[in-house]
Amino acid sequence: MRSALDAHDEIELVRLFTADARLIVDAGDPTGGEWRGRASVARILLDRLADRQDVVFDLVDVNGGPGVSLRGAGGRVIGVVALGIDATGLVEAVWVTTAPRKLTSWNPDPPDPPDPSHPASQPGRSR
Repeated sequence: MRSALDAHDEIELVRLFTADARLIVDAGDPTGGEWRGRASVARILLDRLADRQDVVFDLVDVNGGPGVSLRGAGGRVIGVVALGIDATGLVEAVWVTTAPRKLTSWNPDPPDPPDPSHPASQPGRSR
């Protein structure tokens, strides 16, 4: 799937899905929804990525199963894709989460900046 997404190859992507594949998108807003059928699923996935040429796809484990994280230009995860695979190895379900509040565990907060009043933070001073 990663190579098909990287190449924005709809034909290759369609081949990976069962005929009745479904896509569930949780965007945290009205743009989310559910779609069915391999062609629709592939088209919606690619349409949502069309203006995101800067996205990097990483293979990850999502809730004990295969998935893909989508990292934006700043390196932050902007989406997580979980895959349901059938007995033949085809994708039967795709769950996409782009809702920021659901991605907090994928984007740990950076450490707090040093406290300038702390002696260890001042150049030339040691404790």
